[in-house]
Amino acid sequence: MRLRSIIGILAIALSLNGCMYKIWVSGLGSSLDAGFRFVVLPMGEGLRANDLQFQEYASYIIYALAGKGYEHVEALEQADVAVFLDYGIGNPEQVAYTYAFPVYVPGSTTTVSGYSSGTGAITATATTKPTYKTKTGTGTRTQYTRRLVLDVVDVRQYLQTEEVVSVWKTTVTSTGKSGDLRTVFPYLVYAAVPHLGKDTGKALKVTITDGDLKVLDFQKRAREQKVESR
Repeated sequence: MRLRSIIGILAIALSLNGCMYKIWVSGLGSSLDAGFRFVVLPMGEGLRANDLQFQEYASYIIYALAGKGYEHVEALEQADVAVFLDYGIGNPEQVAYTYAFPVYVPGSTTTVSGYSSGTGAITATATTKPTYKTKTGTGTRTQYTRRLVLDVVDVRQYLQTEEVVSVWKTTVTSTGKSGDLRTVFPYLVYAAVPHLGKDTGKALKVTITDGDLKVLDFQKRAREQKVESR
């Protein structure tokens, strides 16, 4: 019975250490039909189109949009829309949490002796079965907020009038223990794929297991496409 208690505690410990990406996707869209040829440009402060990290992240966006019927072009003049890409990761934060775990309570046997004038000596035995009770613990963990923003504007409208007209915008955020944006980024993009170009009406929660085979395949294909395009 104690073995079962230990197994239960270990299972809880493993679940605390396991990783599920909880991702929020929010999309804004318009009825504007601006076309499907696109170019990816940096939007965030300090981001540069010739930066290797930007090019890697852009390859995921290019692959994702290609799967939705968009065509990637290299020059702004060839594009119908410009996909401005921003990404980043926040400073580490310490967060408190509570958890429950089972505690084994062994059974017991109690014997009570007495005397009755009618029957003489009496002995009674009471037995309780082993059981479990729940205790709670507290701890702290470090977490990071990761973000991805795609802001899509009408290139032809801008070239004609210099007016910036937004076509659609997708914002993706996730908070978790990984401070490596390069590891998390494919999960952010994969969670956003079904909602790209759409108005979600609200922030939608998407949960993906770390090491999900579909995400790993998505990541592999995006990288292969990047190599082939060189």
